[in-house]
Amino acid sequence: ASRLYSTTLLVGMFFVAVAQGLPFASGRISTSVLAYFGSWDATFYRRIADFGYPTSLPMAHGQVLHNVWAFLPVFPGIVRGVMTVTGADADAAGVGVALVCGAAASVVIARLLEPRVGRTAALWVVAMFDFGPVAFLLQLPYAESLFCLLIFASLWALTAERYLLVTIFG
Repeated sequence: ASRLYSTTLLVGMFFVAVAQGLPFASGRISTSVLAYFGSWDATFYRRIADFGYPTSLPMAHGQVLHNVWAFLPVFPGIVRGVMTVTGADADAAGVGVALVCGAAASVVIARLLEPRVGRTAALWVVAMFDFGPVAFLLQLPYAESLFCLLIFASLWALTAERYLLVTIFG
């Protein structure tokens, strides 16, 4: 339900942007919803998934330019794997990975909290996480959904005293 809600809002914003002739943040010319979802920082993750990291820092006038080196490799690596297996492009694969990681993060945080605060309170936390102001990031090709999943899984493993899993998730 939360993804339907945020998708409705994002698609509404997409139609307003297209109707007003506003460029996407990444400067892409495509007018598809997936290209819109793949704007902003998702552009850098897409470049990493498509081409990897450059062998040298891009420079202009002695200054390092904005580039993909500021973005960690796990999320785009998973996206690249999904692209290879499914044949999807980076935008579609990135949205899919984000959706799965966001959903898994919701399940893990519920499992983490339920023994401590009860089922009802744990589900309220999940609802606040899934419907919160920045929850739309759980479906955009950004690393935040994967980050939340790994943090929540690390906390769960720590409380379960499964220290090898803490290390793996960390």
